[in-house]
Parts: sequence; structure tokens; C-alpha cells
Amino acid sequence: MDLFPTADPHGQEARDMVAGPVREAVAAHRTDGTEAHVGGTAAVFSDIASAVDEDVMLSVGLGFAAALGASTLVFQHGAGRPGVDFSLPLVPALAAILGRFL
Repeated sequence: MDLFPTADPHGQEARDMVAGPVREAVAAHRTDGTEAHVGGTAAVFSDIASAVDEDVMLSVGLGFAAALGASTLVFQHGAGRPGVDFSLPLVPALAAILGRFL
């Protein structure tokens, strides 16, 4: 089945349409025992946006943890300053991360 939306395939409207109503309609009307997929520019951009959103949060979290660990090694062990509190940057970072999900 071919569908030609009037929305710009590179725009947010087309990505929202593909991610929601179009995929739901295709899944609801597929024949039993078959697979149905939505393709095209908007579908590709929608899939990429979903994957990037999830991967970016993981990358940022891992990068932050690595930077915090490196800072701890440099200041507490390398510089001989065991009194430096490495958890201080953790408080605003956790607030920012939790704020995104609340």
C-alpha cells in the first residue's frame, strides 16, 4: 500500500504522523502471519530520532561518570588532596537528569 502525505517529509509533522497514526494503522490492517513496515524519508528520520534520544542520554551519563572518575583520580590520588569532595558535582547533575524524567 502506498501513502503520500502532504506534509514535508523532512518536517516534524511528517515524523509525528509516521511514528503514531500511520504505524498504528498499518499494524492494525496487516494480514495475520505477515509483517508490515512503514518506510520512506519521514519514517527513517523518525527512527533515527528515537535511537539518538536513547543513545545520547546513555553517552552523556557514561561521559559524566568517566569525567568524575578521572577528576577523583587526579585530585584525590594524584595531587594528594583526599579532602576534595568528588560528590559535589553529582548533586546538580542528578537534579538535571531526574528533572528530565519528572
